Amino acid sequence: MRLCIDFRKLNAVTVFDAENIPRQEDLFNQLSHATIFSSCDLCKAYWQVPLHPESRKYTAFQTPLGLMQWVRMPFGLVTAQATFFRLMRLVIGQTPDLLTYFDDTLVFTTSWQQDIVALRSLLVLLRLHELHVNPSKVSIGGSTVEFLGHMVSSGTLVPGQKKMGKILQLSVPVMKKEVRSLLGLVNYYRHFIANFASNSAPLSDLLRKGTPEKVQWTPRCDQSLAEIKRLFSSPPILVIPNMKETFVVRSDASDFGIGVVLLRDRDGA
Repeated sequence: MRLCIDFRKLNAVTVFDAENIPRQEDLFNQLSHATIFSSCDLCKAYWQVPLHPESRKYTAFQTPLGLMQWVRMPFGLVTAQATFFRLMRLVIGQTPDLLTYFDDTLVFTTSWQQDIVALRSLLVLLRLHELHVNPSKVSIGGSTVEFLGHMVSSGTLVPGQKKMGKILQLSVPVMKKEVRSLLGLVNYYRHFIANFASNSAPLSDLLRKGTPEKVQWTPRCDQSLAEIKRLFSSPPILVIPNMKETFVVRSDASDFGIGVVLLRDRDGA
């Protein structure tokens, strides 16, 4: 169980932290040549960041036992995400063959010996900075790894099985909030599905301004949801791009959607 405080009033007067969070696509692009992977997640990551004594008073909250303050960084602070990402960026630095995205850390190499060297570097850095790993979320020396909801293997990318299971089990939404949640889940993997905008248009239309909070589900919406599930039941395997090669830009548009894709030749196809 993780305690979460309503910090909206504190967040309203907190100076925004503009730490740059990298695009996930840019991280995947670095994995095009990797064949061996090791990964780990930090245990209760935010709670591993100590709060400065002068900052603790701002996190005070009421309990039946009296007023209490956080001594570790809590969930809900508007700057928590940026603070933690900056920590991991400074810890990992420019260490070769290492990637980090918040508490997810990935070692990617082309040989077992390289993997051992990079993994040792990671463990030394984590120990130096007193960061603790969740033992149940450690994978070492695999040819396939799950990273950011995707399965990565020898230059290819497919959706993670857990998220695919959630998509295939999606039920008919009743309220707009549920539609937003549904579209948020499937949008994360839209790069696997051609003409996704057109296929999901009936669902997107439910969120138009002026439409009721309780959605008016139609046969067209039923068809759209069924088609999305069908397309995601066997999504294509995408090749991670090699940024040193030449790409072809292909675009298309209709009355319902617009799309563009980068293509490159692979094995003569």
